[in-house]
Amino acid sequence: MGKKLKEYVNPKINKTRMIAYMGLLIALDIVLTRLLSLEPMLATWRISIGFLPTSVTGYILGPIWGAVEAVIADIVGYFMFYKGEYPFFLGYTFSALMRGLIYGLVLYKCKGSNISIIIKCVISVFIIFVCIDVALNSYWSTFMTKNPYWVCLIRNLPSAAINFAIRCVLMPFMMIFMKNNHKSIFGRNQ
Repeated sequence: MGKKLKEYVNPKINKTRMIAYMGLLIALDIVLTRLLSLEPMLATWRISIGFLPTSVTGYILGPIWGAVEAVIADIVGYFMFYKGEYPFFLGYTFSALMRGLIYGLVLYKCKGSNISIIIKCVISVFIIFVCIDVALNSYWSTFMTKNPYWVCLIRNLPSAAINFAIRCVLMPFMMIFMKNNHKSIFGRNQ
């Protein structure tokens, strides 16, 4: 592994422990995203707290493993809970990859005061809101629905805005909790 790449992978966690964390966080991601989510109006709308395991993975293990967790959870979750509305589409998996990468890049090795953690959480959520949830997912929706981009954008905006608000409220609490308790949760060699 290259020197630059090693900066984004937590070297303190042994492989067995990392695999156990990943399995736990992937399973939690699937449950929170697929089973404990609201899909109020359209099949493209989903309001969930499935971002929490991905953000924790990025915080604890780094952006590479955050992206890997998000991709595996997206693919496995899709095939485990297939609803028959749309075929599998790699564009949404790419969006999941980018979410995990962004959470990891912004939150990994996040130290400092609670205010700095809150600011980093809001920054990561805002980047994901604008670039992925609104722009990129609306673009992917044009392939799936054959509607113009602006129609998909208008349809995706309310769901993205609700998820943005939920993430801005819940994520800082989770990251501050992780900062204060990750050694007791994830072991002493953290």
